[in-house]
Amino acid sequence: MNADSDRPTARVATRPWARLLLLAVILLLSIWAWMPLPWRQPLVALLAVLWVVGVQREGRGMGWVRVADWRATMAWALGTAVLSCAVLTPLLEPLVDRLTGTTADYGSYGALEGNVPAALRLLTYAWISAAIGEEIIFRGLLLGQLLALFGSRPPAAAAAILLGAVLFGLAHASQGLPGALLTGAAGLLLGAVFVLSRRNLPAVILAHGLIDTWAVAALYLGRV
Repeated sequence: MNADSDRPTARVATRPWARLLLLAVILLLSIWAWMPLPWRQPLVALLAVLWVVGVQREGRGMGWVRVADWRATMAWALGTAVLSCAVLTPLLEPLVDRLTGTTADYGSYGALEGNVPAALRLLTYAWISAAIGEEIIFRGLLLGQLLALFGSRPPAAAAAILLGAVLFGLAHASQGLPGALLTGAAGLLLGAVFVLSRRNLPAVILAHGLIDTWAVAALYLGRV
């Protein structure tokens, strides 16, 4: 099939109503527990990549490109992880707990304190499902589509980042209101990094993985 025959399909797939339909379908498949962890998110992410790259022909907008400078990518990832773990979480978590009168619910993760097998299993799930799967879905696909709808000028990009963060927080409503708010704040940070790094998807994947590694370590040590 040549490029000319692909263009009508790509034009239809990139219309606003088609983008919104895509987002609705992908978010439903991501949130609905139709497949157990850790495979649901990677599978949904794969479907998203196949659609964006193969049908919309917009892989670059999703951040699905070869990284030319891994030093910059690692700098973005490490800087984001440090900012989240050492600054945002210590400042926001006590404030959110006081405002809501409760704490984030991590009970679905099981008994992790001092439990090496459970902690390692959750850490593996976190990298496969959250770091890779969720970043492709929520930053690469969701934020990429919102930027295409809203535009790339700073006010429009800021609105897209904010909406993406709200949806990311709502997708984690099972952690209770504090968990959803804290996750939304993390999504705001990751979304901003995605845009500022010129859609460096590997950078936010690595950052998310490092943040979750820190969180699992805190649960294992009983500090959460």
